[in-house]
Amino acid sequence: MTESATAGTTSILRTFSSDDIPRLTADERDAGHVPALRPDEEWARQLIELELSACAKQHDDGSQPGMFDLTVDLADGGTAAVEVTSAADPQSIALWKLVNADDDRWIDKRLRGRWTVHVRPGTSAKRLRAELPRLLEELEQRGIRGLLPRHRVADRLSAAGADLGVTRASQFGTDFDGSIYVSIEVDVGRRAGWSGRSASDAVEWVGRFLCSAQTADVRRKLGRSGFAERHVFLIVPPFAVAPFAVTSLLMGYGEPVATPSVPAEITHVWMASTWRTGPGWRWSPERGWRMFDKQNDT
Repeated sequence: MTESATAGTTSILRTFSSDDIPRLTADERDAGHVPALRPDEEWARQLIELELSACAKQHDDGSQPGMFDLTVDLADGGTAAVEVTSAADPQSIALWKLVNADDDRWIDKRLRGRWTVHVRPGTSAKRLRAELPRLLEELEQRGIRGLLPRHRVADRLSAAGADLGVTRASQFGTDFDGSIYVSIEVDVGRRAGWSGRSASDAVEWVGRFLCSAQTADVRRKLGRSGFAERHVFLIVPPFAVAPFAVTSLLMGYGEPVATPSVPAEITHVWMASTWRTGPGWRWSPERGWRMFDKQNDT
């Protein structure tokens, strides 16, 4: 992974962070100010508007709890409610943000080279920030440019790395002395699998996810909307709880055909990844699955 690619990934992750939720002061709320849409909600709004050639606008103005995100003025004169949600792995995103908090590049002046470090999900970001530079410094002092389980380095260093959550580390040349880039290992079930059933497996997963506890609030908001059409826009970011089947489909491999088993509160489904490649897909009970251009670089 190049240094510029790493910074770009961080930027995408920040788009779907709870830290980007606009916060109003008490005076602003009293004055009737409306919080802006989060970046993910605005992205979904624009995509829906482009795809349906319809006006999609903010509904949740913060005036009361439990409001759904958007409304869409439909061509038949009706109105649809939309809730935007993400299949993000919150633990991994929280770790990424804490570790890469210094303007997208972690620099430690004790180090000479650039280190790329892979860690397990659930690794303590606080410990990693405090202890990893010392471990990498000792590796440099010993002339060791890589650390792997069962690698032929001193057992103490290997054990220290494993205890921190490190799965592998490598040193390279760099224009930024002391730079440390951390990548979180993704479970093999989320990054590899059989492609033959990927589309149907992806549809099955979408149904399970939309019926899960993680999306209970989405169902409540749409169920209370009172609208006949109730859309969910599902965003799949780099660190997602989705399996490989969903990754494969959203990279452009396969075409969904099966009807998703969605809960009664949801009538329409949209889903798109935050990667720059691959299409988005939307499902309606009348027309089934249709591909759409997610315009990811807008």
